[in-house]
Amino acid sequence: MKILKIYTIAALASVVLAPLYTNIALAQEFLNPHEGSYLGATFGANSKGASIKRNPSPGRFEVEENSAGFGIVGGYNWIFNDRFMLGIEGDFGTAGGNFTKSDAILGSITTTGKFVGSIRGRAGVAWDSALFYGTAGLAFSDMTVRPTGAAKKNELRAGIAFGVGMEYAMNDDWSARVEGLVYGFGNDKTKFAGLARETGVGVATIRLGILKRF
Repeated sequence: MKILKIYTIAALASVVLAPLYTNIALAQEFLNPHEGSYLGATFGANSKGASIKRNPSPGRFEVEENSAGFGIVGGYNWIFNDRFMLGIEGDFGTAGGNFTKSDAILGSITTTGKFVGSIRGRAGVAWDSALFYGTAGLAFSDMTVRPTGAAKKNELRAGIAFGVGMEYAMNDDWSARVEGLVYGFGNDKTKFAGLARETGVGVATIRLGILKRF
């Protein structure tokens, strides 16, 4: 009889505790929906610009053009202690077309560049379905700035990328995000009006994204 009572109590306990265990497991999964690999698309607004030093005249000449931007993104996230995220991400997208501006000292200036991308680390904090993060890493692009009519240099420029963003897990498979990124490519020397002058190029973007998790 004692054995029967023990088995009866064990069976009742399993019936009562099984749903509780299931709910805890589901809640744990809900708290960490961002872990794992993902792939997605981004769209937003780019501001592509260049800066040219006017030496020996003081100051710099700044040129800027806004355009729509589209791209792809993919990466992997690790979640620690149910809250903290570390990840790696790569992205590749459009940088806008070519544009030309004029300056009284430097003459006609053309900025070119079709694409921009990066490979970055990410770190953030997950809070229920939301994930807040910062990111930084290596950037690359074909951007150049040169006198209008001069031969274009076909080269890949390296620089840095950094930014912040927020993701929201809509369900177990899909997330949406908003983020701001800056891609900078340092300084170079380019000849304008007969003198080699310090130049710099870069892109700033604000974009939305939709991500599929795997």
